[in-house]
Amino acid sequence: MIIYPMKYLSYFITNQLNDSWIELPLLKPHHIIQSRDIKRYFTGDLESPVESYPLFQGLEKHYLRAQIARITAATQISPRDYFVLDYHSNSYKWRKLNSFQSKVMSQKWIHEYAVNEEYNPLSVYDLLEPSNWVHHTPSITEKGVTQAWTNIIESGEDLQQKSGSIEYGCKIRMNLEIGRGDGDQLEIFRNLSNDAYMGEMPPWKFELTNRFDHTNSYATIRSNLWPGAHAVARENLLDYTYHGWGHKWGAFSFTVQPLSGYQLSNFYKDDIGMTTEMGDPTPEDELEYLAIVNKRKERRSRRKINALRPFSAADEDEERILNQHDYE
Repeated sequence: MIIYPMKYLSYFITNQLNDSWIELPLLKPHHIIQSRDIKRYFTGDLESPVESYPLFQGLEKHYLRAQIARITAATQISPRDYFVLDYHSNSYKWRKLNSFQSKVMSQKWIHEYAVNEEYNPLSVYDLLEPSNWVHHTPSITEKGVTQAWTNIIESGEDLQQKSGSIEYGCKIRMNLEIGRGDGDQLEIFRNLSNDAYMGEMPPWKFELTNRFDHTNSYATIRSNLWPGAHAVARENLLDYTYHGWGHKWGAFSFTVQPLSGYQLSNFYKDDIGMTTEMGDPTPEDELEYLAIVNKRKERRSRRKINALRPFSAADEDEERILNQHDYE
């Protein structure tokens, strides 16, 4: 079994066509895992931190790269038999290795595909059927990687050989682990008719660009799982586009993960013996405490009033005698 991450593609982005293009960083599995638990709008600043709960360990450029990988893995589709596996694209990399290394390298590069030169184009009416469309990109598992393995069936003579190259004509059976770690084994070109519904909504919507003139019409396939993702096809032409917020649609409203359970603190131990345990006050004790507080407030207010009391005639005589001063 070979596990290879979804980081073998490079993406360049820009806010405006006349600005410089910036390459996004390589994708890491934990970015995929954490991006599934949050929903956040993009600000356009790649270096801005992603403040969210649960925590996303990365900047906006890492979150953008993770969303691109998720959208690509779910919405890259093609007509049936449009692509075929390319077994010879990287043969030069492992042709001179021993048999064990050849097997490993062949398993690593077996996921590549190429346009089928013998493809028989389907009509626009046939392209409106989900059974005539397939996924040609690996799915992403719960661990944030695409997981695939190959079982190479060899003859008894090949099993006895300890070295040598693997012949190109050997039979290869491909199994691909699909979905979010459910363990189902399906063919690498998964049919769209097997995609799960989202509640009562189908995952795809098929329609024509021109309902009145079918001779010049194209078949468009819109993803309901990722709003904004479209595929357009006609005869030998195939193209994709995405124009959206980078959010995945759900049958239910988005809810944040609940907080983890409370952790009890360590029991306090009074080794010195300076701490005494007291009971909670009763309602009568609280009323008595409030009465004492009110009395203290009244005393303070009286002191302020006495301090501001004006001088009387007796006070003026005493001050005149002490200071020996005549006001007249």
